[in-house]
Amino acid sequence: MSATQEAKKFLEGVRGKSLTREERIAKTLELTALLLNASLHEKTHKEKVEEHDYAKMMDDPIGRAFVVEMTDTAFRSSSPARTADQLHYLLKKYGVPQFLDETDRIKFLLFRLLGPSFSSIAIPLIRKQIRKEFASILLPEEGEKRRVFFEKCCRNGVRINLNHLGEAILGEKEAERRWHVYLEDLKNPQIEYISIKISTIFSQLNLISWEKTLEKLAERLRKLYETAATHLYKREDGSKVPKFVNLDMEEHKDFDLTIALFQKVLSEKQFLSFQGGIVLQSYLPESFSALKSLTEWTLERCKKGGAPIKIRLVKGANLSMEGVESSLFGWEEAPFSHKQETDANFLRMLEYATDPLRASAVSIGVGSHNLFFIAYALLLRSERKVESAISLEMLQGMGRAMQRVLRKLTGGMLLYCPEAKEKDFPSAVAYLIRRLEENSGKEHFLRHFYTIRPDNKIWKVESSRFTESFRHIDTLPETSRRKQNRLVLPQPREDDEPFQNEPDTDFSQKPNREWAEAIYQKWENYSPSPIPLVVGGKEEAGEKATGIDPSRPEKPFYHFSLASKSQIESALACAKESQNTWGKLPYDERYTLLGKVANLFRERRGELIGAMIADGGKTVWEADPEVSEAIDFIEYYRKNFEKQQVMSDLSWSPKGSVLVAPPWNFPCSIPVGGVSAALTAGNCVLFKPAPETVLVGWEIVKLFWEAGIPKEALQFLNCKEDPEGNFLLQHPDLDTVILTGATETVKHFLKLRPDLDLHAETGGKNALIITAMSDRDLAVRDLVHSAFGHSGQKCSACSLGILEAEVYDSPDFRRQLRDAAKSLPVDSAWNRSAKITPLIRPPSGALLRGLTTLEEGESWLLEPKAHPQNPHLYSPGIKLGVQRSGFTHQTELFGPVLGLMRAESLDEAIEFANETRYGLTSGLHSLDPREQEKWKKRICAGNLYINRSTTGAIVRRQSFGGTKASSYGPGAKTGGPSYVCQLANPILKDLPHERAPLPPAVIPIFSSLSLSEEEKQLLKRSAESYAYWAEILKEPSDPSCVLGEENFFYHVPLDLAILRYQGEESLLPLLQIVMACLIAKTPLQISSSTLVPGIKKMENIEIIIEGEKAFLSRMEKRPFSKIRLLTPPTHALLKWAVEHGIYLQASSPYPHGRLELPLYLRELALSRTTHRYGFLGF
Repeated sequence: MSATQEAKKFLEGVRGKSLTREERIAKTLELTALLLNASLHEKTHKEKVEEHDYAKMMDDPIGRAFVVEMTDTAFRSSSPARTADQLHYLLKKYGVPQFLDETDRIKFLLFRLLGPSFSSIAIPLIRKQIRKEFASILLPEEGEKRRVFFEKCCRNGVRINLNHLGEAILGEKEAERRWHVYLEDLKNPQIEYISIKISTIFSQLNLISWEKTLEKLAERLRKLYETAATHLYKREDGSKVPKFVNLDMEEHKDFDLTIALFQKVLSEKQFLSFQGGIVLQSYLPESFSALKSLTEWTLERCKKGGAPIKIRLVKGANLSMEGVESSLFGWEEAPFSHKQETDANFLRMLEYATDPLRASAVSIGVGSHNLFFIAYALLLRSERKVESAISLEMLQGMGRAMQRVLRKLTGGMLLYCPEAKEKDFPSAVAYLIRRLEENSGKEHFLRHFYTIRPDNKIWKVESSRFTESFRHIDTLPETSRRKQNRLVLPQPREDDEPFQNEPDTDFSQKPNREWAEAIYQKWENYSPSPIPLVVGGKEEAGEKATGIDPSRPEKPFYHFSLASKSQIESALACAKESQNTWGKLPYDERYTLLGKVANLFRERRGELIGAMIADGGKTVWEADPEVSEAIDFIEYYRKNFEKQQVMSDLSWSPKGSVLVAPPWNFPCSIPVGGVSAALTAGNCVLFKPAPETVLVGWEIVKLFWEAGIPKEALQFLNCKEDPEGNFLLQHPDLDTVILTGATETVKHFLKLRPDLDLHAETGGKNALIITAMSDRDLAVRDLVHSAFGHSGQKCSACSLGILEAEVYDSPDFRRQLRDAAKSLPVDSAWNRSAKITPLIRPPSGALLRGLTTLEEGESWLLEPKAHPQNPHLYSPGIKLGVQRSGFTHQTELFGPVLGLMRAESLDEAIEFANETRYGLTSGLHSLDPREQEKWKKRICAGNLYINRSTTGAIVRRQSFGGTKASSYGPGAKTGGPSYVCQLANPILKDLPHERAPLPPAVIPIFSSLSLSEEEKQLLKRSAESYAYWAEILKEPSDPSCVLGEENFFYHVPLDLAILRYQGEESLLPLLQIVMACLIAKTPLQISSSTLVPGIKKMENIEIIIEGEKAFLSRMEKRPFSKIRLLTPPTHALLKWAVEHGIYLQASSPYPHGRLELPLYLRELALSRTTHRYGFLGF
């Protein structure tokens, strides 16, 4: 008797018997051994060789790393030379994989020696070989091979579940194309069964717009079901059955939506007799609850004469990505945290589903390659006599001998078969390799699939794991691990908790979707009361002004008061007086009050979101993270500045009265950041919200007051720009201004008051460079998100896509980009589906020109359209042919228009990006580490992003701020460790305590100085402090440590530090600056009208003797943003600096490196995606 016959007899022996769980476990182990032995007898010589090679690969982690990276990166470019170069790089990095046989190793060695020189011959051969290697598991979507494959499967009694792999579905044209592919498959007489994902038939899934999303999906699923029902499949025995459509389960966020869609359409009368299928993943606890509810629903359906359904039970294939998403957003991980729990839930679901009554309504497809679980399913179905309801499903090409055994044993087998078009083959192979790697870890059965034998070591480990899983079944939860519920008031945070970023709302949770809908319902019909001024602790009226809702600009939305000069005078007098109370309040009391503010923001998240929809035209998707950011600012600033209170050699005093003048585009987070930073440092604040979003400002300031911040310490002041605003800026009692606005606004402020202590984050002309070595799907996704989020009204928005020639010239890339942008729903912010909402005001000036005019050489890839009823609303626009140094290249547009430039190389693309006067954010999409390193070293911007979007900076994780014309002032980034300190005055209590040994290069300088011993000691202590802080500041740190993303904060030397020596300064402070620049490794240029005493020529120190007029003339010819002075500037220098927006740092040097060294360094934030669709590498 063969082993297969023994297994069949074994199952017949348990049929109809009632076994205990312990008996089932023992018999499962017996049956698994029989199945293994049967498969060993079935194996052909070719299969044994293939399995031997697979086992060798599993034992060669470096070789596997090479294969993963090769398939994922090497074939991104269509250029054989570029592909050969990448392959050569990987061979140099990893070496030739050891698991390859001798012939293949020799081929790779020869390629390493000669391949790059013969790339046009070698690369097509390598591509052909890869296709051959994957021919058994990846089907071509077209051609004779596909037809022959289906015929062979039909003859052998093998059923195929067809699954299309291809480019990401980012737009509606591609979604419709894929939908039509599914329809054609269902009409194809050779195809019986297909799997679809909901994201492939509709590109604009929106959990907040639940009903519209569900209806659009239902519309397309109905057609698929209709086609499946009317095109019967003829089996080998001549019987005819309806085609089958299986709904695959994807990310956790689509779990509820997929089930709701499935039940919605199958509940319709026309589909009562149609059998549909859906997937459930056992790594989600709630899958068990879903199994139960679907079973109960189907039993009721069957009572009404309806057809059964089928559920494909799998363990889950998106585990890694779920972990990355949870870490990035601060949510609980949706899947079980231990594999044994996933296994236990799989077993629990099998036991539940094989009950005879349930099985009469719900058939189960057991999707697994783990033989212990397959054997357990076979045992249950025989014991409970439900063989017809429980089928086995495996991946095409994996374990073919075992598949034949199981087919003989059960009478059938369904193979999950991926297929791809010729052009999508490389990315499909990369996807399958990643999936294989993710599912072949040490705890996974698949790793040992070909090497396990009854009673070997692997058997003992795997059988023990299987047995151990049963211990968890009865204690497993069956509700979601995600517990966030915005309908319930959050618990206040404790003051001593370490800083953690505030989680955004998880809209995969039903209570949170209900909460969002309640926000819309309340605010859509809300009529705000008139908004007063708050001056001197009291509400006051003033001249009336009107606020509008950009979605309904035809009528007034609310009214607010404008301050007069006398009210401004009163406010400034109050702020000055309150400095004696708020400014002298012990820090721990300020700290506690600000903690209460943060807790109130958590409670009133919904109110703030509603105000932003109504006042700023924001979507919930844009407004919700803004509230998180506001909370982060409050918490991070107070906790970070608390650390400064314990410094033994430094203390801090408030600057005084601070004006916070935020923009309208982030009406919640940016003002809260400025207000909370100023209050944290002990300053009194005059908060002047943007005139376009006064309502949001009012909602914000009320929360500060409610938490206990005195109204005298935080006053609310709206006024006209002229004359009242100018009067405010020029008033001597105003000490400091925090501005987020246009670069021209900075110049205006400085002209009004040249000595103004101004801290400004200004404009940006941000570029995303996309090379031929990029993942084009992700690049398009991130480019569209970066360019059109909040309708392009972000200072960090991507205004330029700089594409390497191969990408720019690609019809597929252009088609995909145009489709993705055109598919974004454009409408009122009250439309839950809208992604592009109204601009804050009708476009004018540069933006109107950008939206309506083509410059020389440009053409529309996607022409923007004005809404016929709302002048604030424009659809997205994309320009081709943007010319170097032209209007679109150089001008910040601040709206939904993207310009595309063609670069011959990465080097040229970097030049294009750096040629604008701005330096705020910049991005790169490339999978080549060499390109990433080159770009990182040469790009000039404050926030750098690799393989992700260029927007959405998060407090601490990506502290925000730019360089060049994107910043004015000392330069500390918002949401970074130094931001609050620049809003306070340092008090030196002692010489610096933290010191480090001096670099050898600077030690000889001391012996040649004509200084007193006291001055030499001060210089030495200063230099030692500079050395200490240079190590700390220049070392990249990633305090957030999120999964799948590196976020480094560090300082880099300025390209050039400029010191204007005005001739009246003593030698010591000059030497302190020289020492600081030498230690920082920042080149220093000293400009002086006279000889500089005591400074000898040395490396990186340049002295130029020139008059002030010549100095200023020379400075106009080079891009820079700061000049260091030791004494107050001359009138001519100050006037020139004001006209050009140049920051003058005029002060004596600090001996403390914590304070002085950052003047010669630039803060940099680098964010790099380190996962590939969840896969984190080796």
